[in-house]
Amino acid sequence: MMDALHANLRREDAKRRVYMLTRSAFAGQQRTGATTWSGDIGASWEIYRKQIGAGVNFSMAGLPYWTFDIGGFVIGAYGGVFSRGGKDPAYQELYTRMFQFRRLRADLPLPWFRDPA
Repeated sequence: MMDALHANLRREDAKRRVYMLTRSAFAGQQRTGATTWSGDIGASWEIYRKQIGAGVNFSMAGLPYWTFDIGGFVIGAYGGVFSRGGKDPAYQELYTRMFQFRRLRADLPLPWFRDPA
């Protein structure tokens, strides 16, 4: 499906770069420029540790375009542990470390709907 979508979008305007965000991955998807997103995650150090491993594994498998939600999708949901939200200094530390890890990646999506501070 990604191959067909990529081909159709390129056919519509060959001068524009095609960018697709998907939750699924398949061999050869890097040809389409598709980025795999890990899905909604919570904010905790354990979840962050698992995201680092997932990103490394994707890259080692030849799929360099992979991403996750910096700071978690919803701070207190999906296994998040910061009850004071973005004002919690411990959460601010996690948010900073997530940014530092993401800075090493080729793309940098953010959940723009909130201010972590």
